Formats: sequence, C-alpha cells, structure tokens
Amino acid sequence: MNLNQVKLTKSEWNSTEIPVEEEEQEILNLIIKGFEDPDYIYNKNNSMINFIKIPYNENVENYLYKEYFKEIIDKLCKKYDISYNDLEPVKLKRVNSTEEVRLENIKKNIENCGNKIFEFYLLHICELILKYYKKEKYEKFYKYYYTLSHLNKLIITNINKKVKSFIEIVLLDYYVLLDKKKLFSQAYEYIENNHELDNYKDYKLYQHQKDLFSCCKNANPKLVLYIAPTGTGKTLSPLGLSQQFKIIFVCAARHVGLALAKSSISMNKKIAFAFGCEQKSDIRLHNFTVNKYVYHKYIDDETKICTCSSKKCNKIGKAITYKNGSKKIDHSDGKNVEIMITDINSYLVAMEYMCDFNDKNNLIMYWDEPTITLDYEDHELHPIISNTWKKNIIPNIILSSATLPHKEDLINTINNFKEKYEHAIIYNITSHDCNKSIPIINSSNFVEMPHLK
Repeated sequence: MNLNQVKLTKSEWNSTEIPVEEEEQEILNLIIKGFEDPDYIYNKNNSMINFIKIPYNENVENYLYKEYFKEIIDKLCKKYDISYNDLEPVKLKRVNSTEEVRLENIKKNIENCGNKIFEFYLLHICELILKYYKKEKYEKFYKYYYTLSHLNKLIITNINKKVKSFIEIVLLDYYVLLDKKKLFSQAYEYIENNHELDNYKDYKLYQHQKDLFSCCKNANPKLVLYIAPTGTGKTLSPLGLSQQFKIIFVCAARHVGLALAKSSISMNKKIAFAFGCEQKSDIRLHNFTVNKYVYHKYIDDETKICTCSSKKCNKIGKAITYKNGSKKIDHSDGKNVEIMITDINSYLVAMEYMCDFNDKNNLIMYWDEPTITLDYEDHELHPIISNTWKKNIIPNIILSSATLPHKEDLINTINNFKEKYEHAIIYNITSHDCNKSIPIINSSNFVEMPHLK
C-alpha cells in the first residue's frame, strides 16, 4: 500500500480524468440523490408498459396481457397442471392512435427486446421452476424458486397485474415443497453467486448510509464512528454529504483518495487536492473548480497604459498563459471547492485553506481508514496523526473504517472530543450489511481462510 505523503504525479492526476462506467455512475447518482431522499430506490429494468413508454391505463394493460402473456401462461398451466383463473375477462376498448402506433411498433421488435421486458423474464424463471421440479432436479428447483420469490419483491412499476397474480400462485403452490435445510446449505450458490439476482436487483442506500446522512444533518458538533463492511459504499458517502456540507476527505492511502476523486469528477463535483503540501499555495484545484485565473500587469508598448485587473486601470489585465495557450489557474481561490482530498500530512494545510472560504461548522472532516499504521508499535505517521487530531478545529468528524474499534474501546478519544467541543454528540454507526464475500488473497495469490490455518 502506498502511504507516501507526496505530491501527485502526472499519471495519478490524469487517472482521475477517466470517467467511470455508466453502471457505476448510476450508483454514484443514487448516493447523491439519497442524501435528500434516503428511501430513494430505482431499478433499471422495465415492465412492458414502461418499455414501450405508454402511460398506464387498465385497457392497455389488458391488451398487452392478451397479446403477449396469456398464451405463455395458458401453456404453462396446461403442461404443469396449474389451476389459474386470470381474473374476469375485461372487454377491450379501442386504444387511441398514439397508443396504437406504439403497440404496433412493439410487435415489430418484440423478438429483439423481449429479454429487456421484466414480465417475460418472470415467466421464464417460473417455467424453470416448474420444469426442474417435474424432472426432480431439486437443486435447480430451489435456486430458481428463491430467484423468483426475490424478483417478485422488486420495485418495478406497472408490472402486468395478471402476470404478477400468476407468479404469486406458483410461488404459493410450490412453497410447501421446499426443503429449507437444503436451500440454506446451498446459500452461496443460490444467493451470493446468483447472477439473475445481480442483473435484476433494486438499487438503494444501505441502512448505514441512511444513518450517516441523518446524523450529519444535526447542527451540533459530532464525532461519528462509522463501521461498515468493505465494498458497501463508505468511501463514496462523501458524495452525498457534499450536497449540504463541504468535505475534507483525508486518508493515508493515496489510491483511495484518487478513486474518490475520479468518482467526484465523473459526477461534476468540484474538488481540490492537497498532497504533499507544506503551505496553502501548494494546494491544486481541479479545472471544474476554478473561480478565477491569475492576472498580471501588462504595459502596452504604444499607449504605456497599465492593463492590469486593478479597478484604477481602464483595461482588464491579461491572464498569464502557458506555452500551450491554456490560462493559469488561481489556486488560491477555493470558494468553489465541494470536496478537498488530502493526505494525512497535508490535512492541517487543507483545513486552514477550507476555513478561509467556509464556516467551519459547515465543514466535515471525513477520515477514511484512520487505523492505518496503528497496528505498528512505531510508525513515521504516528506523530503526524497525533498532531492532526490535536490541532484540528473542525467540529464535525467522521471516522470511517470496517475495522474501527467500537465505542467502548475509544473512551479517551471520545472524552477528548467532548472536552474540545461543547454539546458534542457521539454517533456509533455499525453495520454488517453486505451482499458478497470479500476474499483475502495471500502473497501467492491464493484465497486465505481462517479455518484453513
């Protein structure tokens, strides 16, 4: 792990400019939206009505059922002896011209887009359940039963009611046939390694992210002990917090800060860097963040008139430019900065810089992995960490780590914080939420397991 407290290299700077993948952008957007609406959920899959972009009405729903789903369900009922009454048949009314055009268009490309329509996928999984049970292939039956029961709970709007009714009847009829012990014994295969669930899942905040956003909205000074598993969005949470607060993100491991910078730039967040800084003039703004450019005095050879940016002059001064013609950024003006990313050694410089432009009560010190190096008896970063804690003046601190000691093990730290900030509140956010395992790889690139030792 690179713990060097030095300036960014050109390659490191350039790496932050590479946009993240579209799927990751959707997650980042969820975190940002989730700050204002913690219950925000989205699912990128479409029901038939949503896919063809027709406003919902009962007549269209019945038309689509009769045209595309009824035949599939009737065949399944006949083949597997399922008793299903698809509700009272409704007399179809004539659809309007706009709906008629769209419904005709869907007929032309239904074969190409069928896998994008959620109802078709539900019926496909339903068929697999029935087939594997009939063939007595119970392991596959268990897998697809669990899959269908999970898919049936997803937040996808305008799912055809008659299709959903059929799915629920199948789930109910076959529930009594489950061997729950066998289902549990194959949990890794049926749940964690189930690609169907990955492709059709809901996207929403983890509960620990909701708790974090909620407690940070309290105006009192606060120390948040934020403990959650690796890979559950702790490091990206500053994107949501930056909707209301200015963030100073500090971490000893520079690759973590660079990853946050890349995500922030992809979401048009205004960021700055403080790596290897000894003074505020060493801080560098990203291009999105620039408020103004540096100007200098320029004397016109003919008129001898000063054209600097001073109000006493008649003309605006010329910006200093580099050889390639780009303007020179005024890095001393950081009033646009939303997220400052810094190493430990540069934190106090970054703190003073941010306090020049913001009320310290509106700042959050987000210390990612504060336990790095603390497993050593002696380390060169120890005095820097101690000095940072003593001289910090920002009253809102988040200590974020999967391995952070619990509240009862940090009594001295907590008491020190309470003495320093009147009316301070201590929040202890602990989560065990995760949907995948994080393997530990040894130096030979093999997975290490505690029980194999």
